[in-house]
Amino acid sequence: MKMNLQFFAPALDTVIINFDDNIIKVYDNNHIWTTSGQEVDTSYNGNVYTFTYNVTLKDGYVLSTVTSQDSHWNIVSFTNNTFTVNAPNYSGGQGGTFTLTSKEATIDINLNENKTTKLATKEKYVDKNIAVNVQDVFTYNQPESITKISSTEQKGLRYNIKGTNNYGDDGYIEFCNGSTYEQEIGTGCGASLKFYPCSDTGDNAAVDIYDANNKLAAVFLDGTLDNIKEKTVDLNLASGNQVVQDGYYQYQESPVDVPGDINYYFSKVTINKPATLLATNIKKDITIAGVKGTYEGEVLPAYTGLLRFSAAPTISLSNSTLTITAVANATSYAIYSNNALLTTITTTSVDLSTLITTSGTYTIYVIAKGTGYADSEKSNEVSYEVSSASGYNVSCSSYADKADTSVQTYYSNDNGQTWTEFDSAGGLGEQVSQVKFRITFPGGLPAPANPTISSTTLGMNFTVTLVKAGVDETSNNYILTKNVTDVVYSE
Repeated sequence: MKMNLQFFAPALDTVIINFDDNIIKVYDNNHIWTTSGQEVDTSYNGNVYTFTYNVTLKDGYVLSTVTSQDSHWNIVSFTNNTFTVNAPNYSGGQGGTFTLTSKEATIDINLNENKTTKLATKEKYVDKNIAVNVQDVFTYNQPESITKISSTEQKGLRYNIKGTNNYGDDGYIEFCNGSTYEQEIGTGCGASLKFYPCSDTGDNAAVDIYDANNKLAAVFLDGTLDNIKEKTVDLNLASGNQVVQDGYYQYQESPVDVPGDINYYFSKVTINKPATLLATNIKKDITIAGVKGTYEGEVLPAYTGLLRFSAAPTISLSNSTLTITAVANATSYAIYSNNALLTTITTTSVDLSTLITTSGTYTIYVIAKGTGYADSEKSNEVSYEVSSASGYNVSCSSYADKADTSVQTYYSNDNGQTWTEFDSAGGLGEQVSQVKFRITFPGGLPAPANPTISSTTLGMNFTVTLVKAGVDETSNNYILTKNVTDVVYSE
């Protein structure tokens, strides 16, 4: 929004005035500017170089700024709709240019209670006065004091608010009906506090409430108690009673010098019930956290006058050999296969291949027995597999160079009835159920290094010590339960 003025000499000077759209015209007693940028030839009598101009603006607008584009003109002053300029060092024929801007007018209204106020706006902001009818408006005055008073007729505390207006009695906030020693007073009283939104922003009031010891007790924020919340905790009584509390730092601008810590208060606390807090886990007739126990302990077999073993046996399986860890005072061991009694032995090992010949998978466990003793608890279980008629494959994965080729190695798949020589890595039987090994060395020759045939799968380490007199030795016969691919010859 702009307006420019130009002045030239007292005789005949050109004045240019630039102004914005809210300015209608600029004029003095002899000249008028109705359009922005208009050039008007002015003439003034005598040596008077101070001039006042009137400005007509749209309703609701007043002058905002007046500036000169020429150094020889000064802006003396301006009001809402006039401005005055002068040129102390003016010489004729120089003229001048001025720029005017406008702004919306601000109207201050002093309201009187329940009366009509006439705004003196004529020819100041608009072309006529404005009447404002004010109803139901009461003057608010800051209370002169808030004083705690006592009363023999009421209980508790009463605060008197002494005002300065002429409407009604002084008010008070009363907290009472709190004492059990004054039950003869039949009427009760109380107090309600409500925090309204701030009138200028619409936001809810933020209020800090302190107790009698000047400690921050509550915080109202956005219309609610900010230190009231719900909480969920896990039950934990390991260190005694479980205390549920919380706190945080509340920033406040306070006239009292108090710490900023404030406690949370809980409208609802949920204590999670442990999954193990069950009646069956609690001794009978004992109540923990409202759960009454029903557990009566382990029910032992009825006493028959027999002794009990100190422990159950443990078992392990290597190929087809079942080994039992001895139990003190046991005289025999009952071997079960798939929950059926297989046999009873008095030793601590047995070859299951002599007891189970049908192909399949069997679950084996053992129970210890003894004279004067009740049967033990059953042992751990092991799985034993018997191959089908198709059998398993055996192969040599590594065969070392022999120091003396007179050393010969053999294998048998029929427990030594027939032997097959092998002297390199390769197959030692296909679809067979057993394997056995043999090492020979003719006599009369110097004895070379001791040869070994081994297999981790079979649990075998067959080593022969060679002597000059000659050697012909065989290994154990191994019943196969799986393919064997790790037979190794070494010296």
